[in-house]
Amino acid sequence: MVPDQKNRGNILTGALKEIFFYRELLFSLAARDIKVRYKQTFLGAAWAIFPSLITMLIFTFISRAKIIVIDTGDIPYPIFAYCGLLPWTLFSQSLSATTTSLVDYSGLINKIYFPREIIPLSVIFSKLINFFISALVLIGLMVFYRVKPQVTLIAVPLIFVIQIIFMAGIAFFLSMAHVFYRDVGYVVSGVAPLLMFITSVVYPIKVDSPQLQGVLNTLNPMIPIIDAYRNLVLKGRWPDMATLAVPVCLCLSMFFIGLIWFHKTAPHFAENIKWFAKSFYAGGFRKGDI
Repeated sequence: MVPDQKNRGNILTGALKEIFFYRELLFSLAARDIKVRYKQTFLGAAWAIFPSLITMLIFTFISRAKIIVIDTGDIPYPIFAYCGLLPWTLFSQSLSATTTSLVDYSGLINKIYFPREIIPLSVIFSKLINFFISALVLIGLMVFYRVKPQVTLIAVPLIFVIQIIFMAGIAFFLSMAHVFYRDVGYVVSGVAPLLMFITSVVYPIKVDSPQLQGVLNTLNPMIPIIDAYRNLVLKGRWPDMATLAVPVCLCLSMFFIGLIWFHKTAPHFAENIKWFAKSFYAGGFRKGDI
């Protein structure tokens, strides 16, 4: 093994060991985020259902009104859309929240040492409660439309893990970039809602050319991930491993490269956040203005 590869391997191993060692902090921050999110709300965690449910109802109306013709085959459109919206909402909410997470936790970063990877990971973990609560609606829709559970459901956790790995990889890159360039937060908040329309969330994205479909799946791994959820849950089909192979490799590569880069850059986070705060206050702003 050449020195650079050995060094990267040591960094990766060290980062994973630190995350495991501080796992209690990871779960504590995730639990804190959940409590704060639904504090002083009348419906509490039930609010987790509304983003996916409302979007599903809107697009169901659009489909039924023939404003847009969406072919979902034998699957009723509401359950087709909701099955795509469930993982997509987890992805989009995590994308937005993890991007600003390091800056949001700047006070903690400036006070004590802990692996900074814990922060974006804890944000992703805190969003899982929304996913699991919203999944109850999917179960209800399956009962209503008499969609029988298939044996293929046992593979859903595998696709779920692949999605979490992909989300974590993106989170490392975006949260790190946002510390140094605050424009990243604005770009993500503007682009994230639009990404849904180039992903097979509320309508299928299929092209006749297998080569072009492969390019789309590689550029946007959420397309084959969401298609895999639908195949397993609604159609009783096993995922096409040939279709998933390249996106899965991309997800793993993004995670490991993002983790290594994040870990190497982490020592500069506190310094940059302090510099930004100093510059901000020097401009005549007070702490309460941030």
